[in-house]
Amino acid sequence: MAGRTETSAARSGQGPATGWAAAPKLRLMDLVAMVWRERITVITVGLALGLVGLAVALMQPRYYTARAEVLVRLGQEYVFQPQVGGAGAGAAPKLSEVINSDVQLAGSQEVARRTVAAIGATTIYPDLAEGEAQDPALQERLAVENLMEDFGLITAPETPTIAITYRSKDRDMAARVLNLQLDGYLAFRREVLVGVESGAFDNQRAEFESRLGDVSGDLALFLTSNNIGDFERELQSLGELVTTTETELFATRARLQETAARAASVSAAVSAMPDTIELQSETTVAGQLTALQLEREQLLARYNENAAPVREIDRRIAQVQAFLDNTDVNGVTRTGPNPVRQEAEGELITLQAEVRAQQDRVAALQRQAAQAGERLRRLQGLEPQFRELTRDRAVLEESARTFAARAEEARSFREIAGANSDNISVVERAAPPRSPAR
Repeated sequence: MAGRTETSAARSGQGPATGWAAAPKLRLMDLVAMVWRERITVITVGLALGLVGLAVALMQPRYYTARAEVLVRLGQEYVFQPQVGGAGAGAAPKLSEVINSDVQLAGSQEVARRTVAAIGATTIYPDLAEGEAQDPALQERLAVENLMEDFGLITAPETPTIAITYRSKDRDMAARVLNLQLDGYLAFRREVLVGVESGAFDNQRAEFESRLGDVSGDLALFLTSNNIGDFERELQSLGELVTTTETELFATRARLQETAARAASVSAAVSAMPDTIELQSETTVAGQLTALQLEREQLLARYNENAAPVREIDRRIAQVQAFLDNTDVNGVTRTGPNPVRQEAEGELITLQAEVRAQQDRVAALQRQAAQAGERLRRLQGLEPQFRELTRDRAVLEESARTFAARAEEARSFREIAGANSDNISVVERAAPPRSPAR
């Protein structure tokens, strides 16, 4: 067969075949025959490799893997609640995005750091106490790194669950660390998703209160340096005082002019009056005659005209009348101070005193109006600065009050969300595993 092939090739003018084309084809029976011939070598190599693999497997440390599982649903903390306006309110992410977010939170370094701080780096990994890392900070950092390597998170598409695993050489430590990691994750997610705004609001409120203290101090210094107690009340009181003083000043000036005019008129009248006048009084004889006539009328009431008492009184009356008829008696004339002038002079003295009093009052009111006006103009000059300080204080007070209210609302929301974390349910907590996993 081979000869025929070579002859045919020679006849066709081609050289002999070389390389893969000339190599004989291996058949299954050829392979079996080769292995059978080398059966001792194959068995020896296979047995050696198996023994080496078994030794390596037996020398590897045994790890216990604890497992926990949580169910994730969309919660209120993921629903958008705008602080200003209402645009976009109620928007929520997809469930897959929520699960990815919780996976990142559960596997964060902060949760691992809290777990290490709660148990202790050398308690979780005793080998760290025996190595060269004697620095507590370094031990903690290495423990966090090891914990994150031994920590695992498992999710499945379209499945709202997260499986959390942790492996350790100690089965009890594996369950303990994983449960602390689970609790730390639940607490940390509440802080991140619900508690951030509260802290931001508190910081803003503290900043506004600090600025408010500075502005209040500037305002107090402004009032003290300008000797002002209550700027608003003093400004209003000064305005009212200036108005009242000017009104009273005008009225006092009018009364002064009126009183001065009356005093001038009375003074002119007093100057025209005489100092003394003549005074006349009745004579004594005429008075006696009148008295006798009255006595006679009284006697006639008891006696008749022929009675002795009546005749006696008639004789006396006749004697007095005869005396008056024969004697030129006109009475006694005397002079004295003019009572009208005296009264006018008293009124003039009163009017002059009133004029002086009103003049003094006008001068006092002018001084008071000038002082009040000067103080009012000074306060009016300071009013823009005062308005700016009070406006800044009012704005800062309102801002601090607003952020304090928002902080309380956020804090209440966080507490409610933390108390009602129905969207995160712990399906299974970690328990010490029964057997190690290689």
